[in-house]
Amino acid sequence: MHRLTLIAFLFVISVVSACADAAPSGEATPEVVPPIQPELTPETTAEASSVEWTRYVETDSTAPGWVFQHPTGWEVVNLDGRNVFLYSTSGAGERLFVNGLQPGELVFQFSLNPAANGDETPTAHLTALSEGLPEAALGDIESVTIAGLDGVYLRGVMEALGVSFVASSRAFFGGQYIDIIAYSRTDEFESNWPLMSAVIETVRYVLPTE
Repeated sequence: MHRLTLIAFLFVISVVSACADAAPSGEATPEVVPPIQPELTPETTAEASSVEWTRYVETDSTAPGWVFQHPTGWEVVNLDGRNVFLYSTSGAGERLFVNGLQPGELVFQFSLNPAANGDETPTAHLTALSEGLPEAALGDIESVTIAGLDGVYLRGVMEALGVSFVASSRAFFGGQYIDIIAYSRTDEFESNWPLMSAVIETVRYVLPTE
């Protein structure tokens, strides 16, 4: 699934869920392994480090997949192995582009996307990814290192929805990018950022070893 298609898919299911009596629950979270405390960045606070964490593991020695950690009780929706949504509240992402987010809700998108061409830079890739978001005002692109991989990130605001987001892109094996978008209510962004940052820091796409 192309990076812009992923965003469009989230937008479509937002519209569909607004017209339905109940949103689909998505796929069940796989059986979890014992939680492991994520490596927190220096900027994170005791609020994030005191959370009870669950480790999501999709990969094994013969198949690639995602590995990340999230607060226990959150919903993971795995679309196709390359694209995953993470909701702090069940169905939160399905309402995001229609009604915004309720207090305390967070939504994450993790995707493994191909570069548009062999010359696409991380900045160009992130720009195209972020411009696919509806009516978003985008901040400056800056350098970042996440889980040991260098990349770029920006902060944006969808004012009409009262939602702010952080989008990041990291170059990966085989001309691909690991893309992450994390959404929060704008009025809660600063207080939510330590937890958002802690989740983002754990996200990895792991290649098979056999």
